[in-house]
Amino acid sequence: MSSEQAVPGDIAVNRQIALLCRLMCGFALILMGVTSRLWWTGNPLPAIPWIAAATNCPAIVSQSLTVGLLLSLLAGLLLPEHWCPLRLRMATIAWLWGMCLLLDQNRLQPWAWEFWLITAVIALCQPRDSIRILRGLIIAIYIYSAASKFDAAFLEGLGPLLWTGLLNPAGIEPSRWPPGQQMFAAALLPIGELVVAGLLMSRWRRWGLWLSISQHLLLIVALGPFGLRHEWGVLLWNVYFIIQNVLLFGNRPSDAAITPMRPLSRVILLLLVLYPALEWFGLCDPWPAWAVYCHRPIRIWPLVHVDDVEKLPPALRACVDPPAPLSDWSTINLDTWSFREVHAPLYPEGRYRAALFLAAIESSGIEDDHLGLDAQYPSLRWTNAREKTRLLGKNVVDHWARERWANTKPGLH
Repeated sequence: MSSEQAVPGDIAVNRQIALLCRLMCGFALILMGVTSRLWWTGNPLPAIPWIAAATNCPAIVSQSLTVGLLLSLLAGLLLPEHWCPLRLRMATIAWLWGMCLLLDQNRLQPWAWEFWLITAVIALCQPRDSIRILRGLIIAIYIYSAASKFDAAFLEGLGPLLWTGLLNPAGIEPSRWPPGQQMFAAALLPIGELVVAGLLMSRWRRWGLWLSISQHLLLIVALGPFGLRHEWGVLLWNVYFIIQNVLLFGNRPSDAAITPMRPLSRVILLLLVLYPALEWFGLCDPWPAWAVYCHRPIRIWPLVHVDDVEKLPPALRACVDPPAPLSDWSTINLDTWSFREVHAPLYPEGRYRAALFLAAIESSGIEDDHLGLDAQYPSLRWTNAREKTRLLGKNVVDHWARERWANTKPGLH
């Protein structure tokens, strides 16, 4: 539609989409910068592609894709809109972004997954439909994030910890509260997310916007330098969410003269809203299902015999915990390894982590029967009870990891 034919509502929607694209491109560049080792061939963590065919991808191809993505993001941020149609620009970014994600499962950070979805939606749909789909996506993120927190693991562990990060700088120690009060305070966090989602879907959307801004600001305080000192990537994603929500929910230009959504747009919206629910049945990984700050998924601890700890790569050796009394096995904290090396949380799927561990010690010379794995399967939602198992021997651990639907073989780069 030309500008002469466009109605004012369409012009406003186009402006909204253009601003959102520039915002996304800018934050994508910043977040790729603070997690730069995830995106280059010097990544100290073995890259495990999503599909087996990608394991033979040469390092030069991976690096070229990353350079292409960075240049496309920079163009999306700086170039005038009339130089290249916005949807073509987003389609290019979506393709390059998807290829970069395909080459390493650990790159599928929650912010990277959301940004790829945004570029894909804008590339595939008309602006008016894109706005409505992206609003639905953001609302779904709040709903599924809240649903993942209604369990004993969060209410007894991570929830009170977040309150500690928020209140300790003020001299208040939530750890001294009675357990019942701690659980009640923890439950307020997912309840707040559900309230935000409900308000954003209603005529009181502006109240939902202000409440969402307040929640993200509190998270930044709780996770920031004076709180739990989380990585910058997490803090920046919360900053992005504030600005994104203002753009998407701060006014109603796209609500004027609403036209029916196109069939393709309806299908995309339905997929984005329903796909995360597959995580409840074990058919979707936690992060694509927006299960953030959630300890329900399967948890693993790699094991190495105390006699072979010195054979580990130095970076892994620094993450070894002392053995339990009367035990010959030491555990390795993979989360600490990821935070130290790439300044980003490690992809939480258990079998991916097992494959990553095996790839990291492949040339260490550790005897096959001197390594293993402790696994705790997903907890019961309200009791935090978990089925536990210990796997000993490289072949046993490798067989267990290969039960994952995705590839578990490391790539060349």
